[in-house]
Amino acid sequence: MDKAAHIAITAVIDFINENQPNFELVHFVLFAAQAMKAFSKALYTLINP
Repeated sequence: MDKAAHIAITAVIDFINENQPNFELVHFVLFAAQAMKAFSKALYTLINP
């Protein structure tokens, strides 16, 4: 789950940077607390290397 979250967030960031640089908001719909934890951790890691 951690690797999938990292890949998903990175893919969205790359797409926005290449195609929609003024984009302001993205929603990820997650259906489990484990997924929320993994995505939060991945986002934190990407923002604070």
